[in-house]
Amino acid sequence: MIKRTFRDIGSLIRSRGGDRSKQPEVRVGNLRERLTVTTNREPRPLTPDDLAAGISGGELFLEYQPRLDWRLGRISSAEALVRWRHPTHGVLAPGQFLALAVTPAISRRLTDWVIAGAAAQAAQWHADNLALAVAVNVSPRDIEDAGLPGRVERHCRNVAIDPAFLTLELPEPGEACEVGQIADIVTRLHLGGFKLSIEDFGRCYSPLVQGQRVPFSEVKVDLAFVKQIMSDTDCRAVVEALIGLAHELELKSAAEGVGDDDMLKTLIELGCDTVQGHYISRPLAADLMPAFVREFESHAADDGRLSEAEINAQARETGRDAADGPDRAADPDALKLTAAE
Repeated sequence: MIKRTFRDIGSLIRSRGGDRSKQPEVRVGNLRERLTVTTNREPRPLTPDDLAAGISGGELFLEYQPRLDWRLGRISSAEALVRWRHPTHGVLAPGQFLALAVTPAISRRLTDWVIAGAAAQAAQWHADNLALAVAVNVSPRDIEDAGLPGRVERHCRNVAIDPAFLTLELPEPGEACEVGQIADIVTRLHLGGFKLSIEDFGRCYSPLVQGQRVPFSEVKVDLAFVKQIMSDTDCRAVVEALIGLAHELELKSAAEGVGDDDMLKTLIELGCDTVQGHYISRPLAADLMPAFVREFESHAADDGRLSEAEINAQARETGRDAADGPDRAADPDALKLTAAE
């Protein structure tokens, strides 16, 4: 069609008495340049208004990354991760657009959308006999919002899901935050029955955790340390110390970014309770989760599970009470199954 357009332009110029040898080529060349510039033009930068429109227009969707409880030897939960299917920029990961939630109104809309979707998905899985808990990230701006507990409770009531199956991953507050206000909001969430996790644990000093002012159930070790545990002895020591601190505070520990078998084994040796990462599974569409979980469990053969005595031994080594965990666990060598398999 483009070639025909060029030919038609040349015919039009010739019919008007133009120079048949040069003029059509110049005009066609200019047209090609204009088409090339138009085709290669970069999309304009995204704005907060674009994100607000994307939320309203149904462009956001959730994927879920399985989380492995090594004591159970099975997938016990999944983290909800928001994506944006933008008509021009394509599918965007959270790091590419979360910074656009710069106003309380947009941040609140985004958080509510994610929590409502994750709660509804957990309810659907439970209806399909898949009892998975779901973890959701909450932004620093949201944990300063006194209305957050009421909104989260409403989202769970709307889909009849037990709040205990929803874990809220809260950013570790810095020294400059209003600890008293945040402690009050987080305490209300705990009283509402929600599980609470401190995200990026170890990134900065956390008065909430150190002072045990809020009843958290879990800490998630900062990814920056986890990524280096195989190559940096200092990072490994930090991760071990953070896991040990969590256990001293009677909290469970979690880690993300598990990329290979050595990292998985190391985190288990250090006593980390729950792990996730591409080695276990990449984030999945919600409808793929049931098949993945059941296939994973089917490969956790009986001979790969630890005996009760071994579980108690592992618990003593990591300073945990075996009664606090499940009644069986999987041998790390039996946990090499991934979605690719």
